[in-house]
Amino acid sequence: MEPSPQYAYPDATIRKAALALVLNDDEKLAALLNAAPAPDLKARDGRGQSLLVLATRTAIMDGGRLVDLEGLRLILAAGARPQADDLMGDEALIQAVAGARSEHAAAVLGMLIDAGLSPDWPTPEGSSVLARVMQTSERSLTDDDRAHPAFRKPMASVRR
Repeated sequence: MEPSPQYAYPDATIRKAALALVLNDDEKLAALLNAAPAPDLKARDGRGQSLLVLATRTAIMDGGRLVDLEGLRLILAAGARPQADDLMGDEALIQAVAGARSEHAAAVLGMLIDAGLSPDWPTPEGSSVLARVMQTSERSLTDDDRAHPAFRKPMASVRR
């Protein structure tokens, strides 16, 4: 039986950080992120996903709790930055977060945009997320969604 590529990071420290993240052990995660040497935040697991993608998935998954945002905050504070090639499954990171129905998705989107996630990055299909938002999401957004700062930033830049 072949081991799962999930959490198959190249070194033990980042594997421990991934486990602490999934288990919401924020104390252990903070200690690992602040240890010397710190884990390589650009490392990818066997599926090609970084610790930042794992933290994002944990923060927006169905049934996610407010406490799940802390792991993402810790990873961003340690210096992790979104990359144009970050994927969640077959979707660009921003697509997955913007399309999530989690009550925390807007907060996660705002955190990632503040950390450098660009709605101008292309999706795996080659179009920008901004173009896709203009074509599809605007019709399905509620007035509350449109009023949220995390949605206003990308929409304002599309309309320029």
